[in-house]
Formats: sequence, structure tokens, C-alpha cells
Amino acid sequence: MSMHVRPVRQAQAGFTLVELTVTMVLITLMSLTMSVFVINGVRTYATAQAKSELLAQAQTASDRIASDIMLAGTADQNNRIDDSYPPTAGNPNSWTSNASTLVLATAVENNAGNIVYADAANYISYKNNIVYYVKNKILYRRVLAAAVTGNKARKTCPPSNATAACPADTIVLNDVVSVSYSYRDHLNQTVPPDEARSVEVSVVLQRKNDAKTKTAYTTRTVFRNE
Repeated sequence: MSMHVRPVRQAQAGFTLVELTVTMVLITLMSLTMSVFVINGVRTYATAQAKSELLAQAQTASDRIASDIMLAGTADQNNRIDDSYPPTAGNPNSWTSNASTLVLATAVENNAGNIVYADAANYISYKNNIVYYVKNKILYRRVLAAAVTGNKARKTCPPSNATAACPADTIVLNDVVSVSYSYRDHLNQTVPPDEARSVEVSVVLQRKNDAKTKTAYTTRTVFRNE
């Protein structure tokens, strides 16, 4: 008597199409979620890095301004040295110290670094003017040199009018939102520029079209005062 044995089917290994689809969807969702975290992290780091760089630039510029203030006797209400490229055409003395422009009267020095005096007995020096102004989101420094023998200062001009005899105004700072000046007396009261004992300088910077990078820096410096 013969016996017939049915072959036993072995279970097939693998995933069904539905299982594969669900797995792929889950992996995609997890990848997207991780990507959001990574992108946000990169953006946060980039913003923090930009703010740190802007703050360093603001500090450097403020130190430059502070150095000129410390060497200045006062802020002039208007520039005393004629400017060939004044803000008001036809008025060579139209630079005005105000909330957005600073006009300093700094002592004339010779090439040896010695002060050149107009009245040596009373220690009154000849004066140059240094003008800090903002144009097109750039802070510039212009020098108006007094016509005094031995004066080592060189007059500067707007970049578009610069020549070998009159080099371009120095670029002090880029990415400027605002630079403001507040003039204070010894009691910390606000006074006219030419009566000030110190100047508070506030700088606000921001990378183009990125409000998150806005950075502010404020410092105050006392005049040397003759």
C-alpha cells in the first residue's frame, strides 16, 4: 500500500508592499523632522555668528571714534575748516554736530607727534576737523585739515571725488542701520555739542534683509578739553 505525502510549503520571508510603503513613509517623515531641526540649528548658528561679527565691528568702530574724541578739545557746532564738498552746496561750513553727525575739533600735530600751538603760553592748539557721517549705510570719517605749517593731517574727500592729493574718506563701518550721538555735560545732562564734556555714541548694525542679526553697541567718551 503506497502512501502519498503532501509537500509542506515553507513560509516566504520578506515584507508585503503595504508594509514597505508604511516603512518608507515613516522614514521620510523622520528624515523631514530631522532636517527641520538641522536647518534651524544651522540658521541659529549663522545668526549668532553674524551678530558676533557685527558686535566686534561695532566695538572696533566705536574705539576709533572714541580715540578721536579723547584727542579732541570739543565738538564743533559747525566745521571751522572749510570743506570743498559740504553737505549743503555753496556753504563750506555746513557740517553740523547733531544726533546723526559728529564734528570734532582735534589738535593739530606735526610728523613727530607734537601738538602745534596757536598760543603756546596758554596751551591753545590749532585745530583740524574730523567729521563722522553716514551715507548709504556706511559710516565715513572725513578729515578737514587746517592750513598750518607742519600739520601732518591730510584732507580727505568723498570717494567719488577722491584724487591723489585728496584721498577718499575712510570707511569706518558697513551694514549701518544708525549711528547716533548724545552730547552730555559733567552732570550727564544733554547739552549743545560745543558745550559737551562727553559724547555717547550708539551704533546699530544689521546684515542686509536679516532683522535677526540686528546688533547694538553704546559707549561714552570724555573730551580731553583744553
